Amino acid sequence: MNGSFLPHLSFLLLGAATLSGCADESHYAALLPRTIEQTNAPDGLVRSVAAAPRRATDAPLRTKIEELLTKSQAAHAAFTTLRLKSAPTIAAAKGARSPSDPWMEGQKLLSALEATRGPSVEAQGALDILYNDSLAHTGMGLDEVVAARAVVTQSLTQEDGQLADLWRALSQTSTGQR
Repeated sequence: MNGSFLPHLSFLLLGAATLSGCADESHYAALLPRTIEQTNAPDGLVRSVAAAPRRATDAPLRTKIEELLTKSQAAHAAFTTLRLKSAPTIAAAKGARSPSDPWMEGQKLLSALEATRGPSVEAQGALDILYNDSLAHTGMGLDEVVAARAVVTQSLTQEDGQLADLWRALSQTSTGQR
């Protein structure tokens, strides 16, 4: 075999491998949409449990859900209070350069805002666990867990938007970096 043939063979194999990606993908299970991608539920939870019996929520589960909602609502109130206090400081930092005092104060306040969200994120995770446990075992309390999770998710989504606006405002004050 001639040595000059190898570069051509490599090029031919590379081209064949590249074109193989254009093959019909309808037969590959790994490329099918996942169940979570097929749901139209606003909270992203899979609703394939419609046939599961919906039993009344027992008192311990109801108490746990209420505790998680209270925890999340307290965190959201703390976030809102701190956000209102932070907005003027961040606005005052507009035009300041990193690492000036106003810019650093804005960074500290935004970090504190991020930290106030922790209990809400924990509550959302605990509600996810309650949902999965209920789904797997008794079906008890599914509606209540879904409703509570929707409340927590709505608060977190609102906070996400507000934080993004504040980070954007602060990043405009520096060299454009976050």
